[in-house]
Amino acid sequence: MDTRQVRFAILGCGKIPQRHMDAIENSPNAKLVAVCDIIEERAEELIVVGVI
Repeated sequence: MDTRQVRFAILGCGKIPQRHMDAIENSPNAKLVAVCDIIEERAEELIVVGVI
């Protein structure tokens, strides 16, 4: 079994990214390492929630 970790970044923190974050969180070889959005507060909200 491959144990390498895949690192992900989310670009755009509107409504859809929650689905991607759930999938990343439920995958043992995936790690969310960055988020960004043109509206800085949106990205900061995800960081505050403890996503990263």
